[in-house]
Formats: sequence, structure tokens, C-alpha cells
Amino acid sequence: MIAPEKEYLERIRVLMKRRRIALSLKQNEAAKRSGVNINTLRYFEQRGEISLENLLRLMNVYKMDTRLVHGIEDMSWWSINELENAEKKKKVR
Repeated sequence: MIAPEKEYLERIRVLMKRRRIALSLKQNEAAKRSGVNINTLRYFEQRGEISLENLLRLMNVYKMDTRLVHGIEDMSWWSINELENAEKKKKVR
């Protein structure tokens, strides 16, 4: 069984590469526009490993960053208790 984080990284790797290709961007062009080292981009597209900062840089170039932020901000799936706790700003130790 694959660890969930490895599975997510693999799915992200595949989708990001598909998005780059859909935008007709070559690896070197995507790397230059994003400020991500070309070797880092190649490694990511082959292995699925990348820093969060570099992933966000690529997502910005691929016009995917706002969707990510909206997905994280979406609290529609939170329970009422979780929403109330967040609103009260309770500290968890």
C-alpha cells in the first residue's frame, strides 16, 4: 500500500505535467517563467518531489494557484463544532 502523501504527490506530478503540456510550455520555458531551476522541474516531473515554494511558483505560471487557495479556504466540509472552535480561536495544546 502506498502512503497517502506519496499517492497525492504522484497525482499532482501527473496533473502538473499535463497542465504544462496543455499550455504548450516546454520545460525550460516553464522553469524560466516560474523561477524554478530547470533540473528541479525535470526532477519533479520524473519523481514527483518538489518544495512547496517551487510547486506554488509553477502553479502560478500554470494558472492553478488561485484554485489551490480556494480549495484550502473552502470550509463547507467542516463540522459545525470545528467552525465554532475556529471562530472562538481556541488554542489547542
